[in-house]
Amino acid sequence: MLRWDLPCALQRVPCTVPCRVASRHEAQWRLFPPTPASFVRSFLPLLSTNCGGPLDDNAAEDVTEFAKFLSELSVCAHPFASARPSSIAVAAVLLGFERLGHSEETREAFRAALASNEGDDGSDPATSRFEVDSHEVRACGNLLRRVYHLAVPDDPSLF
Repeated sequence: MLRWDLPCALQRVPCTVPCRVASRHEAQWRLFPPTPASFVRSFLPLLSTNCGGPLDDNAAEDVTEFAKFLSELSVCAHPFASARPSSIAVAAVLLGFERLGHSEETREAFRAALASNEGDDGSDPATSRFEVDSHEVRACGNLLRRVYHLAVPDDPSLF
């Protein structure tokens, strides 16, 4: 039992609350699960020309920042709760290419880099073996467009 006193107006009445400490497994918590933003950060080396990617450092940073913004918006929409964070991140990066006016060749180079990345060459294993053109990635892309339109209705770039 935990015991504490209430603020001064109610100090005469002590309050007791039963307290049960649950283990992490009992509560079924997932400590530090991967988020879409963490996947987006992992994609930065795949985008930059310094690491063989299709974009110079400034353009890669711009795409990454926009994708992180979209991934943060995904927290506000319930349909994203069942989507894999990696799918949301891939969709956000692809929409970042589109929003910032990068060519289809750039998008294809990213898709190819992501599909061929195995994580055994010192790269981040979190970015390995994605199904870049899966139904889930396309669905996440469509949902991100809608959420972005709700958040920034005056920007026609993704429509």
